[in-house]
Amino acid sequence: MAGEEYNRLNEVRRTRFLLTLPVLAILLSLIVVSVILFIANKKSYAEVFPLVLVLLGIVIIFFGAFYDFGANRYLENVFIAKAPLKENDITQINREQLIMTVIYGSAGILYIISGVVLNFIFASL
Repeated sequence: MAGEEYNRLNEVRRTRFLLTLPVLAILLSLIVVSVILFIANKKSYAEVFPLVLVLLGIVIIFFGAFYDFGANRYLENVFIAKAPLKENDITQINREQLIMTVIYGSAGILYIISGVVLNFIFASL
């Protein structure tokens, strides 16, 4: 019984990580490209990236706040199957959505912080 719960928790964590991975990969690639452009003396191009990071951070925060992460489809399938929907199910759905919203909000804040840090670094060099 405890092994099944452990496997389920690992699967939930893995799914959350896989949903967040593209956002973090884009952040890393944008930072690397901006630093490479700055080092290659293409400063006019590199100086745009901090602003892009801040704007993308805001977009990611709004995406995380308003996207349902599959909850709508799940509820639709429950109603189509005429399965009973318990209060625990709704609580679990809301909890998972809150966790994903916090994860995407944190990723958006990471974008914004990265943009601000890059801006200070580029301005000081």
